[in-house]
Order: sequence, then structure tokens, then C-alpha cells
Amino acid sequence: MAKLTSVFEDSISDITQTLVNTGYSRSFEKDADKGAVTILKRVGYDPNALVEMLQVMQTQLTPGGTDFAKTHPSPKDRIDAIQGSIGTFRPVEAHAARQSRFSAALGNI
Repeated sequence: MAKLTSVFEDSISDITQTLVNTGYSRSFEKDADKGAVTILKRVGYDPNALVEMLQVMQTQLTPGGTDFAKTHPSPKDRIDAIQGSIGTFRPVEAHAARQSRFSAALGNI
């Protein structure tokens, strides 16, 4: 185990440094949001749900904090970029069948 640890030690340190201390590039988050919108549309979900999630995040994050806000673009910037590709935000209508599947998948979480 010690030999295995020493083989991967630098990689583990790099990953930890990236995730904990510096985070990913803000441009990666923009690309991820674009990808999320594409996936949501392809599978028949409303991409406005991503905007709703970011609106919730916006109320929970401390600007300039040491948490998620340190390494990610502000939710407002992300919302603006997403709305540029999907149009004006409108609340998502919950589909009963999807909500039922989702609730079942959550179980007792």
C-alpha cells in the first residue's frame, strides 16, 4: 500500500490542490453549463431548471467566500449566460411522471 501511495502521491496532491484550493477554471464552468443546457433539451427537460438551481445557489453563497464561490463564476453571471442561450426565464412546470420517478429514486434521502 505504501508503494502504491507513493506512486500516485503527486497526482493525488495535484487533484487535491485543484479541487480544494484553486478549483477549475471559470471557463470550464461556462462550458459545463452549456453542456447541461444541451443535455437537458435533448432528454426533454426544461433548461430553466438549471436557472432555478442557480437562483437557489445565489441565495446560499457568500460572494468572495472560501467555499464554492471562490472557484466558480457567480450564479448571476452563469444565469445571464444561460438565459442568453435559452431566452427569458420562466418557472419550470413539474411533470407528474418525472416527479414520481425522481421521488422514488430519492427513496428516504
